[in-house]
Amino acid sequence: MSYAKLTLSGPYRDTAPSDQSLRSRMADRRAFHFSSFLARIESLLQRKSVRHVIIDMHADFLPEFSAAAEQIRRELQRLRERGKELHFCATQYRESALYLGSACDHRHIAPLGTLALDGVGHSFVFLRRMLERRGVRAEVFRRGRFKSAADPFRTDTLDPDNQRQYQEYFDVKQREVVRVLTEEYRASSAAIEELLHGRVVHDEEAVAEGWVHDVATVRDVTDRLKSSKQKAARVKSAAAGYAKGKQVAVLFVEGPIVDGESRRHPLFGNATGAATILQQINAISKNKRCKAVVVRINSPGGSATASELIRYELHNLGQQKPIVSSMSTVAASGGYWIATAGTPVLAEKTTLTGSIGVVSLVLTASRLWHRLGITHKTVKTTPYQDMGSLFRSMTTEERALMEREIERIYARFLQLVATSRRLEVEHVHQLSEGRVWDGAEALNQKLIDEVGGLPQAIDRAAALAGVKKPAVRFYPRVKPSLLERLIDGRSLGSTAAAGGAGPEIAQTGLSNASFQPTPLTLRQLTELRSLWRTPLVILPEAFHLFDALHPFEALHSTVQSLESPM
Repeated sequence: MSYAKLTLSGPYRDTAPSDQSLRSRMADRRAFHFSSFLARIESLLQRKSVRHVIIDMHADFLPEFSAAAEQIRRELQRLRERGKELHFCATQYRESALYLGSACDHRHIAPLGTLALDGVGHSFVFLRRMLERRGVRAEVFRRGRFKSAADPFRTDTLDPDNQRQYQEYFDVKQREVVRVLTEEYRASSAAIEELLHGRVVHDEEAVAEGWVHDVATVRDVTDRLKSSKQKAARVKSAAAGYAKGKQVAVLFVEGPIVDGESRRHPLFGNATGAATILQQINAISKNKRCKAVVVRINSPGGSATASELIRYELHNLGQQKPIVSSMSTVAASGGYWIATAGTPVLAEKTTLTGSIGVVSLVLTASRLWHRLGITHKTVKTTPYQDMGSLFRSMTTEERALMEREIERIYARFLQLVATSRRLEVEHVHQLSEGRVWDGAEALNQKLIDEVGGLPQAIDRAAALAGVKKPAVRFYPRVKPSLLERLIDGRSLGSTAAAGGAGPEIAQTGLSNASFQPTPLTLRQLTELRSLWRTPLVILPEAFHLFDALHPFEALHSTVQSLESPM
C-alpha cells in the first residue's frame, strides 16, 4: 500500500494561461491549476494501491473563501467516498482551510498554528479626484445602475445600489462557511460568533475544542505513514487531459476577454483573446474523437466584440456537438455572455455571475498636456476621426453616438440572455442592469440550470453525447514558435538586468518603497484610452490600479486570481 501528496499553494487558476510565452509561464509558475489538480484526482481514483492522501495547504492558497474552495472540496469528497483516507495539514485555519478540511478524515495543525475567521470584505479605491488633479478626466457611458466597472474613475464612493449588492454577495459567502462549520464541525452558534468577532484559537486549543485532531506537520504525518510501511506514490498529471476513448473537450476561457490573440496585457495580466479561442474551437470542431464540449468560464468579462465572436462560434459548434457551460469562481458580464452558448449551465453556490450590462470609458488629458507644455494639432478627413482622443473632450454629438452604441450592445445582451434562458426580455432587464448574483440565487432566477462543478459538467456533456466513460482533453493548446521563444528569452534577460521588476512595473517607475501617487505616464494613459474602443463588459477588479504598493502588479494579481469579486 502507498500514500500520495497533494499540495495546495499559490494563486488559484482554472488552467495554465493560453498565452504560453516564456514570460507568461514565468509569471504563472507559482499558480495552482485546477485542471492539473483534477487530472491528479482522476489518477488517484484509478490507483487502488494508494490508500492515504496528504493534503498540504499553504498559507498563500485561497486567502479568501470563494467558489474555488467549493469545487476543490467536492473533489476531496470524491476521494474519500472511494475509500481514500485523507490527511489535511495546514498552519493557519481560516475560512478556506476549515471548509476544505471538513472533507477530510484527519486534520492537523502545525505547532504555533492558529484558527480564526477573517470574514468577507473588500476595500474599494476611487481614483477620480487624483486623476482630475493631474489633468485627466474620465467620461463613463453605461447601461445598468449596478454596472460599476468604471466607478473608480466616475465617482468618489460606492453607489447605494452597488454597496447593497456587494454586501449581499459577501453575506452569501459567509453563510456558506458558517453552514459547514455548523454541520461538519458541529460548532455551536456561540463558538462561531466568538470567531467572527476576533477570537484566535491556538494549536492546542484547536485540538481540545475538536477543530483539528492533533498538532503535527506534514513531515510528521509522512513519517507516521512510512512507519506503517506505506510507500510514497508518484502521481502524474497530464496537462492535455486524462483517460482514453471518446472525448469531451474542456475549453477554458479564463481572465479578461480581449480582442486578438491571448496575451499578457499591460493592464489586465493574462488575458484570453478571441482569436486564440476561435482557433481552438476550429480544432475541436475537426477532432472526430471529440463528441461533446464543456466551456469552462472563469472570467469577469471584457470586450463585447470578443465575447460575441466566441459565443457565435460556440453556437455554430453546438450544431455539431453538445455544449455545456461550466462557471468557475467568476463568470460575469462578458463571461456570462459566452455562457449563453451552452445548455445546461452549471455554477457553484458562490460563483459570481450575472453583471448583464455594458460600460465604456473615455479618458481625456487636455489639462495634463497643457501643464507639461505639450501642444497638438489634428488634421482629419471626418468629424469623428479623433473621437475619444486624449487631447480633447468629447462633443455633444460624440457623446450621443456613444450612448446609442452602448444602448445597442445592451439590447443585444438582453436578447441573447432571453433567448438562451427562455425568458422575456423585460424580465431579463429586471435581473440585469449590471447586477451580480451568487450561483445559488442565479439558479433561483433561472440564469443557470444547476449547481455543480467541472466534473459534473463533463458528465452532463458526456451524457448528452451518449458517451459512458469519456476521455477529457483540455483546451486551449498553444505552443509559441521558436522565434517567439527566442524573443521572450531576450526580453526576460533584459528585464532581469533591470532589477527583476516586471516590464510594466519597470516602465512605470514604481518601486518597493512606500507608494506615492505620481502623474500617469503616457504609456498608462494610452492603455486606459484603448479601453474605450470597444465598450467594456467587465467587473471592477480590472480597475483597482492602486490597491497596493504596486498598482499594476496588484492589478495583474487581482484579475488573474479572481478570488475577490470586486
